[in-house]
Amino acid sequence: KNLNNLKQNGVTIIFISHKLDEVLEIADDISVMRAGELIDSVKNENVSKTELAEMMIGKSLPKPPERTSESSQDNVLKIENLNSRNEEGKRVFEDISFEIKKSEILGIAGVEGNGQKELIESIIGIHTIEDGEVYLENQNLNDYGVKDRLDLGISFIPEDRQAQALVMEMKLNDNIILGRQTKDIYKTNLSTVNFKNAGEISRQVISDFNVKTPNETTIATALSGGNQQKFVVGRELDDDPKV
Repeated sequence: KNLNNLKQNGVTIIFISHKLDEVLEIADDISVMRAGELIDSVKNENVSKTELAEMMIGKSLPKPPERTSESSQDNVLKIENLNSRNEEGKRVFEDISFEIKKSEILGIAGVEGNGQKELIESIIGIHTIEDGEVYLENQNLNDYGVKDRLDLGISFIPEDRQAQALVMEMKLNDNIILGRQTKDIYKTNLSTVNFKNAGEISRQVISDFNVKTPNETTIATALSGGNQQKFVVGRELDDDPKV
């Protein structure tokens, strides 16, 4: 609305975004850049969302694979009557219970700041709960710390990758080890860090998740936000987690 008001008042606007719905709603003319090059300039009324997306990525959009809706009857994660307060004593979330079976996806919706961040951090063990139970495959995790929960098969992708998932001034082949320092694959026979394996796994994650970076020795802050996120997701999935 504000942009349209400015436009009606004769203001020229350059709007930069990768959110195509917003671009198509706002722009009269659209230019697409990829890897530092101008790919094309088109009129809004002459282009579709799909065509813009294909210009952005440089290829046709992949067809989603056929998926089965079948899920196991076995619970992989169970939350019972979880409650928590913050340091000021204010209720963060109250009486949360749910079950997730293998091969299921659970979405938690809510405006930022309504407890969903703390709820997820409670599952991994970062956020302290007041009472309630967390089970992974029927094993109670209440007395387990973050490291133990990671070792048991829970991976965690935080909402703030730069504050919680990466050390921005460290190289990618160092960031790959974060939270995994005690895993055998990252240790030598002398119990020092196995940088060779760290480099190999970093390169594999970069390749598998199409992370745009010169190499695994690039520092995290040099990557775009999207490529930082792809690296974090790849690192977490490389552990073959249960949740």
